[in-house]
Amino acid sequence: MSALPCSHSYLRNEGCSSVELLQDQIESHYEPFPLTLVTSLDNQAGNTTSTYGIDIASGLLRATAQKHFAIPMPKTPKSLRMRLELLGTGWAFAKIKNPAIPQMRTATTRVMDCYIKFLFGPTVWGQTTCDEVGNPVATPHIGQVMAYDYQLRKRAADNMNTGMDFEAALTEAKEHRETRKIGR
Repeated sequence: MSALPCSHSYLRNEGCSSVELLQDQIESHYEPFPLTLVTSLDNQAGNTTSTYGIDIASGLLRATAQKHFAIPMPKTPKSLRMRLELLGTGWAFAKIKNPAIPQMRTATTRVMDCYIKFLFGPTVWGQTTCDEVGNPVATPHIGQVMAYDYQLRKRAADNMNTGMDFEAALTEAKEHRETRKIGR
């Protein structure tokens, strides 16, 4: 069994997340961060500007500053799914880098895949409001799903700060009565 079970046989730049964001949290305090900061290496390279200047000591041209730009929020179900899969890959890499941290024990891409299926399934995105004949008249908008996702990840982060592992924290967040009200 591989450490990163996923459908890809290899990771390309669009499949490798910037783990630095997670690393900072693992070493201090867990917080959900906006999906605009979950980037792949391709997005990161395309959304960073560098300022160059002459290093006086060596006389060489060096990068003096880098500024990262946030990438746009997902606008389609496919882009949201890809961003969440990327986040799951980031958590799996963070687990590999920090095996001694108990909260990271269950941080795998499988757990995030189950979470994504939950978000895209009948409980969240597939929930419909029907008319008197039973025809669907309304379903959640992608913005509502992303807002609910953020609240779930926020609750899971709070749970992880109390010592709960990644999988248990996500499961508790999905079942938490108050958080469920936010998403409906």
